Amino acid sequence: MNIALGALLLFLLFIPGLLFRTAFLKSDSLKSNIDTTVLNELLFVSVPALVLHLCGMLIVEAYLEVEVRLDQFYYLITGAKDSTQIDFEVIKSSLPGFTGYLILASVVAVSLGMILQRVVIHWDLDSKYPFLRLSNEWERLLSGRVLGPVDHKKIEFIQVDVLTSGDEGDMLYCGILEKYTLNSKVGLENIYMSSVYRRRLSSDYQSASSLAPELPKEEGPNLMTDVLSKDTDARYYNMPGDYFMIPISEVKNINITYYGALPEA
Repeated sequence: MNIALGALLLFLLFIPGLLFRTAFLKSDSLKSNIDTTVLNELLFVSVPALVLHLCGMLIVEAYLEVEVRLDQFYYLITGAKDSTQIDFEVIKSSLPGFTGYLILASVVAVSLGMILQRVVIHWDLDSKYPFLRLSNEWERLLSGRVLGPVDHKKIEFIQVDVLTSGDEGDMLYCGILEKYTLNSKVGLENIYMSSVYRRRLSSDYQSASSLAPELPKEEGPNLMTDVLSKDTDARYYNMPGDYFMIPISEVKNINITYYGALPEA
């Protein structure tokens, strides 16, 4: 019974650390948490929990003038051989306050985890310090964070050109990236796009100059980019619907363009 009680108390004390880790790693793109080593998991849970409890103990004793009986925690966790060492009256009277403390500490842990996540993303700290890793290279590419904290803020939208393979041959899908999902193996799983246009890869032009022989050689490619939009280009078919999802299992490669992130030449 003493062992079970000690394990339960340890779990309760680690709850703020677990919530801190969950809030820090939370991502709309991840269906489950990123795989990390056992050592990283222990550090990411135990260190925040220890810091929070130390600060909480100092605050409780300084402002509430309540003595924290660390000896009772020790006896409960280790399992006191002598039952008289455990003061059950103190434990009983402290249960309401301890419960309220755990709830408050958990709220603070979640808030700190979310704040730290914003700081790490804002300053791109996870690219410099591996132990702060929030995402993998896919998320850095598809979110635009790979450009750095300054250019990342300038992104207006991201266009993706996705080459897929199928029974009808290779297809190219072009559209605005709306969402993506990652799996626990830090791999890309699905891509969600809007304003999608599709064309067969086999319908590539042989050369831009063949379509604009009258244009000066140095101006042909630039003007072709402006003139041959997907609305007027017969090779492209506009896909109806609000969102178009492509599973990564059908994708051969992806081209990513960040609009608004870089100054125009």
